[in-house]
Amino acid sequence: MSTLDPKGVVWVGLYASNLALLIDFYENKVGFRVFERDHDYCIFDAGAGSLFEIWGDGFGLANHKTPREQSVIVGFLVEQLDPAVSVLKA
Repeated sequence: MSTLDPKGVVWVGLYASNLALLIDFYENKVGFRVFERDHDYCIFDAGAGSLFEIWGDGFGLANHKTPREQSVIVGFLVEQLDPAVSVLKA
């Protein structure tokens, strides 16, 4: 196996500087259903078995963020985890 060969995206996480604003946007404008919510995060059912999670400890910048400052995390569906991890580590 030389590539990750993902079968889909099953989870996306986002750090946000204004959690309440984004929860309102994704729930009331996009139409995602709240799956679980606490004071510092919210998980949405994004449809088709996918989850979308927002955490409230992100930060905004006026300029572009460096790669280390990016605030998005993606979870892929793969057939076998160990080979996929090996590909990513390589």
